[in-house]
Amino acid sequence: MFENADKCVKTYKTEEQHVEVVYKTIEYHLAMLANNFKKYFFAQDNLIASYEWVRDPFQNTPGGLSTTEEEIFIDFTSSGEIKRQFCNETLFQFWAEVDDEFSALKTKAFRILLPFSTSYLCETGFSAVAALKTK
Repeated sequence: MFENADKCVKTYKTEEQHVEVVYKTIEYHLAMLANNFKKYFFAQDNLIASYEWVRDPFQNTPGGLSTTEEEIFIDFTSSGEIKRQFCNETLFQFWAEVDDEFSALKTKAFRILLPFSTSYLCETGFSAVAALKTK
């Protein structure tokens, strides 16, 4: 996995004190890297869990809904036609084709889903421009 570290150990086998320092440095760096990943990717696990209803509204219930929105959600999940649509379409197609009767849920779902697609489009556009400038 760490070919360069193995080469370093083989090269400096006679100077074991230096190898130990290198290993300690690598270990410290990886620990700090893991902490940073946790800060950015795992700090909001409860936030991610609260969005599960968008990926599968029939298995998960959103939190923080008003009474009216809860009633709409119950009607939404009890509809056989909507369950059929959910099974036959992609996630974006499903939410795009949800009836206006459930527009409150549709709006909430798109507020969760759209930032990912728009940031992706922005990044790909930026990459294309950067590629053109380097040519």
